[in-house]
Amino acid sequence: NSAAVDEDDLRSDYKEFVKERLDEDPYLRLSIIGIYSAAENIEQPNFGLQRAEQAQTLLAEAGIPKDRTSLKASISPLQFVNDRFDKGIQFQFYKVTEPWSVKMGTETLIWRPLLDYDDVKEDAALRALYKEVQKRIEADPEANVVVVGHTDQVGSVRDNYKTGLKWAKQVRNLLLRHTSLDWRKITAESKGEMAPINDDGTLAAGKENKRIEIIIN
Repeated sequence: NSAAVDEDDLRSDYKEFVKERLDEDPYLRLSIIGIYSAAENIEQPNFGLQRAEQAQTLLAEAGIPKDRTSLKASISPLQFVNDRFDKGIQFQFYKVTEPWSVKMGTETLIWRPLLDYDDVKEDAALRALYKEVQKRIEADPEANVVVVGHTDQVGSVRDNYKTGLKWAKQVRNLLLRHTSLDWRKITAESKGEMAPINDDGTLAAGKENKRIEIIIN
């Protein structure tokens, strides 16, 4: 339940392999994917991105330019054994059309809304989210942002879809107000109750499923 990464596990042969591949092909990029769990503490950026960033720093120290790597986060159930989860960082190579173009890749920021009579209420976590989104779009001005609202499974499917869309639109408007995002590059969507993180039907699961996802690509 922290962003800690065992740096010794990123062996030198991994670093050498990545460097050789990138040196051979100027159109090749590396996506570093950090795995994290919905059961862990909620932070911005999430633990997945924090872990991926640590791996990026280690690769940079080995001579791999940061502008040839991008960060992603993937949410997944993690089974920790003795406080460890192996294979928590994944590497994925991909091609670009220009040899040195910088593209962040797709990443998802998750925020659990503070609600006031079903309206999104601005709090410290949301203000931190503004800064995270601003940082991402400054790094990649061509990025598009999708705000997705998710609800619990209390109530009808139709009502939950409407509620998720209402939250997403409110967050979209707040992001437009507090960042330099172009309105043409941000959309609001809802998945209502249809994409739960935890589907065991408990009250705790419902709280976990009520969230806003900010997808940047």
